[in-house]
Amino acid sequence: MIIEIKDQWAMLVKDDTLRQNSKKPYEVELIFDESWNGFSKTAIFEAGPASVIVALTADRCTIPTECLKHGSVKLKIGVYGVNGETRKGTVWCETSMIVPDASLGLGSSPSTPPLDDIYSEIMAAIGDLSAAGFEGKTLAEIFREIKDSACACETATDEEVDKVLSDAFGSSSCVPTDPDEEDPCNTATDKEVDDLLDEVFGKQS
Repeated sequence: MIIEIKDQWAMLVKDDTLRQNSKKPYEVELIFDESWNGFSKTAIFEAGPASVIVALTADRCTIPTECLKHGSVKLKIGVYGVNGETRKGTVWCETSMIVPDASLGLGSSPSTPPLDDIYSEIMAAIGDLSAAGFEGKTLAEIFREIKDSACACETATDEEVDKVLSDAFGSSSCVPTDPDEEDPCNTATDKEVDDLLDEVFGKQS
């Protein structure tokens, strides 16, 4: 996990998938701008009711295990610095949600597969993250991009709408001799209009 610090602003540059009660050590690297030169720095971690202070070593530290004991909450990270009589701190930087520990049950039915199995199935369906352009992104970010892409594919462009409507109603060059009389060459039936609109926008259930 990488967090960039500019004066009092903390920005998440690279996230990590945090798991409740994980034995894996999650390292955090903090990149400070010049305004932090000469400051001794301390990181503050907060997740649910847990709040832990950790001194930084070479602008790095490990996320405290106490802050990984609660799933379905977001981890918040802040930094406090001291340089003589000068004090400064950052705003909170939020990470993605801590994935709940599947072994705790969490009210799921016996037929529900563990979260690790579900995650593996999803990753297998997505395929190679680098080839798909998802390298370095969290599962939540991947889902968001896939959803946005799917929504974009279901939307017709202005040109497509104009073409279909032109096919349905004809062009303006076909002018009836009597303004009060419908010209059959320029009139579509209700069924034709419904079919064509379904083709553009998708048939509604």
